[in-house]
Amino acid sequence: MNSHMNVSTVTPFIQNLGGPEVAASLILGTFFLSLFLILSVAAFFYLKRANKLPKIFYRRNKASVLQPSETASMIPPPASSVRKPRYVRRDRSRGPPGPGPADSRVSNV
Repeated sequence: MNSHMNVSTVTPFIQNLGGPEVAASLILGTFFLSLFLILSVAAFFYLKRANKLPKIFYRRNKASVLQPSETASMIPPPASSVRKPRYVRRDRSRGPPGPGPADSRVSNV
């Protein structure tokens, strides 16, 4: 056995583990995997909307999960038929003193 092992033959292999090829393949792999997942979900909902999926993907029983009393409490009360009064602008002289007309002018800059 050779007790004088050359260390330089082992180190290049360890240094080449994290090269730019590995980083590029990881980035591309992640990109293609996420693209596949996004497109498969989009295709599923497209086919579901077009009613081209098997019947197992469609809900047969559309009964509400909520109890009838809970459903009734979520319905807003009917709006009254009386029209609300229009907003009436207050007179400026009654309000608190503010900047004069010269100070409140807006310039078109």
